[in-house]
Amino acid sequence: MIKWRERTESMPFVRGLRAFFASRWYLLLIVLLAAVSYATGGERVVWSIFVFFAAVAMLVCPDLLPVVPPTFAAVFCLSVRHAPMRPTYSGYLFTGRGLAVIVVLGTIVVLSFLAHCILFGVRLPENTGKPALAPFLLPLTAVLLLNGLGQGGYSPKNLVFGAITAFCWCGLYFVYALQLPHGEKTKEYIFDGCFAIAWLLLFELGYVYMTNGVVKNGAVDVSKIVTGWGIHNGIGIMLALLIPLMLRMAAKRRRAPLYYLTAVALLVGVVLTTSRGSLLVGTGAFLTGSVILCFTGENRRVNRLMFALTLVLAAVALLGFREQIFTFLPRFRTDGLDDNGRFVLWREGWHLFLGAPVFGAGFAAISFKSWAGGLFPGYLHNTVFELLGAGGATALAAYLAYRVRSVMLFVKKPTFDRTFMGLSIAVLLGGSLLDNHVFNIYPMFFYAVLLVLSEADLLAATGADVPVETETA
Repeated sequence: MIKWRERTESMPFVRGLRAFFASRWYLLLIVLLAAVSYATGGERVVWSIFVFFAAVAMLVCPDLLPVVPPTFAAVFCLSVRHAPMRPTYSGYLFTGRGLAVIVVLGTIVVLSFLAHCILFGVRLPENTGKPALAPFLLPLTAVLLLNGLGQGGYSPKNLVFGAITAFCWCGLYFVYALQLPHGEKTKEYIFDGCFAIAWLLLFELGYVYMTNGVVKNGAVDVSKIVTGWGIHNGIGIMLALLIPLMLRMAAKRRRAPLYYLTAVALLVGVVLTTSRGSLLVGTGAFLTGSVILCFTGENRRVNRLMFALTLVLAAVALLGFREQIFTFLPRFRTDGLDDNGRFVLWREGWHLFLGAPVFGAGFAAISFKSWAGGLFPGYLHNTVFELLGAGGATALAAYLAYRVRSVMLFVKKPTFDRTFMGLSIAVLLGGSLLDNHVFNIYPMFFYAVLLVLSEADLLAATGADVPVETETA
């Protein structure tokens, strides 16, 4: 391993590849490819390119930082025509050639990762801190795998989805914790990637509005707000999750108006999704972050001005064009604070728990409509009731212990960066009390990276870790 590391350090070609993977040109290429895939249905080609980039990066780079951008963007490549859920319920991903391609690409990724671990090791020697959440994630993994144990009519789908959830909550954290370098450059690289993803998502939302027939008779039809990877609620939470990160960039970087306006654009995007839960948590994060920017950060004056202008424009829109807004977005008037069937789902979760209080009734026992051929179960649209119903008291207890420990990452010696990363995570967790976001795959990649970055920031703040950079970062 040492010989390979030393040999690659002396290769100009390898140094050039590392410089490319560390550049914004690489990030731009990733999101452009994702946009093309989304618009044309060329997922297999673009995913193959992403896997090629990831495989090369894992063979020549001492860390997995260059793998993060294609990981972030991969799911957003999925077009409407190949959606595994509404509106098309396509078998593109899970049947025939599509499944074969995914298996082949997945195999290449796994083999490349194993090769990376052999060549460079499973832990960066520079990262001195141990994954702090490990003692809490291991029990959580166990109870997720045990969901529905001992129940009559036990379904193997319980184990499959439990494993998928455990990988998203626990596996991704360990991969990133062991393979991402600590330091400011890593953080800025991830933020740059999130900025690129923000505009990718805004492009896709605009594309949906232009091509899906969303606007009908002057009003938005929420059933038409759907991408290949999510419906209006899923789109809304992803837009909202990125808002605090844009505000953080507005506070510390040149061109502060660009990043602040991106945050505003994301919030407008949330409004256009008509996702009430996402609007609630997104607006809360935007206002909280903007108030912080008025008093701290390197660009306080310009951010105060941007915040004031945003409030004035919002007030003018709400007071002067209220009826037009409600006509265009009727769901906010017709649905208001209606539960939209959630109370029924939550009662189902409670009854499932009462029938199987220890390990739950299993994810497959939830009666709400499943998707992707039954691979993904129905959801109860609330993290607590989902865990109680599917995994019982053991699952909820393990999750709460893990959650309390994760919150400590943000309240112990808080820093500016960790505050905004915590706001992003709070958006996801808050939205998941009204929906199933933490049980979806794609938001958890962002969650895991932000959690690891926050842990590294805490280590640096407490003096337990000296930030260092690798050439890749």
